[in-house]
Amino acid sequence: MRTLAITAFCTAILLPSTLNAQTSLPADSMELGRKYMGFILDREADSIFVHMSAEQQERLGSPDGIRDHMTQLDQLGTLTEVLEEKYVRRNGAAQFWHTANYSDTPEPFLMRLVIDSEGVIVGVGMGPGSQAPPTDDDPTVL
Repeated sequence: MRTLAITAFCTAILLPSTLNAQTSLPADSMELGRKYMGFILDREADSIFVHMSAEQQERLGSPDGIRDHMTQLDQLGTLTEVLEEKYVRRNGAAQFWHTANYSDTPEPFLMRLVIDSEGVIVGVGMGPGSQAPPTDDDPTVL
């Protein structure tokens, strides 16, 4: 049940427009993905909000919109081990995938950031690692 509530975060933020996101990445894309993921893990709503697309910002309204979703992440418990960080291509867009173990979840949890060629976050998704969505080349590491 806890995982279902957290997975709702994905539905609330991931936009259909990510299907048309640009496919190239900034030169520092791995560093950028880790930086943005750190903002999420540290619950820094203001920091993540300023790096989101105008469409995402409008949809969420303010950093408080992100804060509301971030409180659900507390159900995961404490991060105990990062298992993998990589880029994959999904629906033609580059996604930064962060898979980790948490103290209060029975399986690895996957957080995904869709980052465009300008380094802007155009989508966010998350859920149990066993329910990872298919990738374009299942998986294509960029």
